[in-house]
Amino acid sequence: MVLELCELLAELAERRASALTDCTTTTTTAVAQPADSNGENSDSSLPNTPLQTQQHTKLKLVPEAKRIVEQLVLYRRILYYLEYVFAQVKKAVSENRLKPTSIAKKRLTDCNALYHRCYIRLCQLSRLSRREDLLEPVGRHLSRVTANRLIFNYALDQCFAAEMDDYIGDLGLALRRYRAAITLIHGLCQHATTQYDKSLLSDCLRMIQDRHGTLWAHVAGSGCRARGDEIQRRISNVGLDSPLAPSSVTSR
Repeated sequence: MVLELCELLAELAERRASALTDCTTTTTTAVAQPADSNGENSDSSLPNTPLQTQQHTKLKLVPEAKRIVEQLVLYRRILYYLEYVFAQVKKAVSENRLKPTSIAKKRLTDCNALYHRCYIRLCQLSRLSRREDLLEPVGRHLSRVTANRLIFNYALDQCFAAEMDDYIGDLGLALRRYRAAITLIHGLCQHATTQYDKSLLSDCLRMIQDRHGTLWAHVAGSGCRARGDEIQRRISNVGLDSPLAPSSVTSR
């Protein structure tokens, strides 16, 4: 599960790199002086002349410094998890509790590749954060941005998207999103320190697991019914000349 969690966090970090991440729209209202028929501004001595207002809509993008900090904290969390995995694997091998099977080697190779990819990206972001115009805003955001909140919000986004997938009938994708949310929340449970956080995460995990289980049972039940209907159709479509038809059996 650790590798799956790290892959989800790497996906989240890549999304936070986009300038359009969490962008919002802002509307500004400007007051314009009405113009006369000659295209000139009307005389200000006319008190009853109505003023014209114009509204402009603009995109408000996430600041570069904040996006850098969000990626930094996420990549650091990924490296923390993977380093823990490497330490546990080394300990298990030294104690003869882990055998070098093909599956274990494959998983360890995947972890190593992900570690190097995230480490390289972390070094790039660290150099970028030391740019002169980013030093102050990066330091300010480092005191506010936490990996736990980013991960929790991402888990909620997965649940919202899963609900929409369920609504439009894409149950397979909905199940995958619920499983991703479960993995993310389960990872957060390991970092909860207060009783409130532990209770909140436990309740979230239980509700998501219940929803995933209900949807999985529905999908599995639909699959069983579909197979049963197919068998019934095949039986009903057996012709009279089929070896299974009673009339094809002659008495001797």
